[in-house]
Amino acid sequence: MTCNRSNLAVLSFLTLLAVIKSPANAQTPIYKYVDEDGQTVFTDQPPGSNSKTELIEIESTNTATPTAIDKSNGGTPKAEKKSTVHYQTVISSPEDGDTIPVGPGNFTVTALLSPPLSPQETVRLMIDEVAVGPAQKQSTWHLTNVFRGEHKLVAERLLGKEQVLHRSATNTIFVLRPSIR
Repeated sequence: MTCNRSNLAVLSFLTLLAVIKSPANAQTPIYKYVDEDGQTVFTDQPPGSNSKTELIEIESTNTATPTAIDKSNGGTPKAEKKSTVHYQTVISSPEDGDTIPVGPGNFTVTALLSPPLSPQETVRLMIDEVAVGPAQKQSTWHLTNVFRGEHKLVAERLLGKEQVLHRSATNTIFVLRPSIR
């Protein structure tokens, strides 16, 4: 790239702008004028009285206060403690009112969890208010030999082994199985 006067002026302006935007220079006055060659000049020194000079007002820089750290809980920011988590637990399959076709009563239940499970959380499936196995980290269950008839499915997000953080709405399903008479 060739360095002509126009490129040099732009580069000088950008450099000056970066310097004047720094917090250390927030109070430094900036002057703008056009020199004898017709070039716009920015400087922190007032030029001679022969040229028309404009004083540039620089807005203050953005600032933010850092989040306080609570060392009593292992360094977790205090703001995290105050926020309320909005859980969503939904059984996406089978949907409410679905019928499991004639067969051995085998099907898969899938739940959608938001936010994702934390390391301390698990999820369990309840069928007709009875837990299907222990709580787990996966939100999919492969069920076999479910009896025919109506069943109510609920997914529960747990903290530890027993504290229920959130429950899904109840999905009622119907299982069709041949019966032997």
